[in-house]
Amino acid sequence: MRNPVDFIASHHSQVISEGGEPVHDLAEALGLEPERAAGRHMPEAFRWRRTLLYREIASFSGQIARYLEVFGRDNVHIVVFDDLRADTQGQFARVLSFLDIDATFRPSSFAVVNANKRMRSKALMDFAVRNPPSWASITARAILPPSARNAIKLAVKRLNTRYEPRREMSPKLRATLTR
Repeated sequence: MRNPVDFIASHHSQVISEGGEPVHDLAEALGLEPERAAGRHMPEAFRWRRTLLYREIASFSGQIARYLEVFGRDNVHIVVFDDLRADTQGQFARVLSFLDIDATFRPSSFAVVNANKRMRSKALMDFAVRNPPSWASITARAILPPSARNAIKLAVKRLNTRYEPRREMSPKLRATLTR
């Protein structure tokens, strides 16, 4: 479970890096939510439009309530993200214990898997991955097997990605979202 305010900032950055959010200013993107909920100001090619309703998807209480109702409190283990960051091994051991797995097991590392990233070129991402022109798609399908097309898309995505720290949220916006 992540702090919803931190999740909103992280999710906004993630959607930008995938080319789905054209509005790079978080406060501006949040201001568009009422319009977007009504189906306006949505990016054309982005398939997961509901993910641009940041406050809605960061409202975790209903999601948790449904899990508890379906699976029962004894069958759900919630880990607070800040606790995981502060004590990764300890939280990992508690999850293993909850699952009745040997809590002394340790993986070779607890590396960060999904660090904050930015797209180098939206035009390249659109052309090669998200929305290639029909002539390019037709040509690629005619000469390349699906595995090669997927490998090329993954390579372009990897080369078109740079990793960088996320910009800090303004204290005013953080206070507004926290309220």
